Amino acid sequence: MNACASLPIDAEQLARFLDATCRHAEPGTYLSARAFYDDKSQVFFAYGHKITDDLPALLPALEDHAARCTRVARPVVFCPPLATFAGPDKATESDLRNGLVLSVECDKAPAAARAKLEGLLGPATILVASGGEWVNADGEIEDKLHLHWRLDEPTREPREHQALKRARSLAAVLVGGDASNTPIV
Repeated sequence: MNACASLPIDAEQLARFLDATCRHAEPGTYLSARAFYDDKSQVFFAYGHKITDDLPALLPALEDHAARCTRVARPVVFCPPLATFAGPDKATESDLRNGLVLSVECDKAPAAARAKLEGLLGPATILVASGGEWVNADGEIEDKLHLHWRLDEPTREPREHQALKRARSLAAVLVGGDASNTPIV
């Protein structure tokens, strides 16, 4: 069994994350809840969920998806949704309908990266300790962080999606963030 098998899913935190990141998602678009094996060799699952005016109605399915990740022998990473798509089956840039957040994965010097970005952008809407740790120059352990700033309005057009992707890239470069996280999808 996975070492995480005994960890419960915190439904309240998942609800807060969904509201914080997807509040401006357009009804009729689709969230893509995905999970990948930790070694990134293959997708564990991918499910599309249609957005309605009742965003909390998606919580039971997302809780089930997250819990499923704890019931397998091989480590799995659950990726909560940060964008919406045209349909339930694809999550490519050409299927993108709404970019919802500016996200930066801060795996190196996460506290300093957070301070720098929040100094420029204001407080992150939500931050997630990703489960990894980084040891700073003083030997102190810091949680690796994923920082998300909700957009006042989602991106809707290809040029807006590209601007958001560029902003993610620049933010990552500015703080030494994970450059592989620049695609919105």
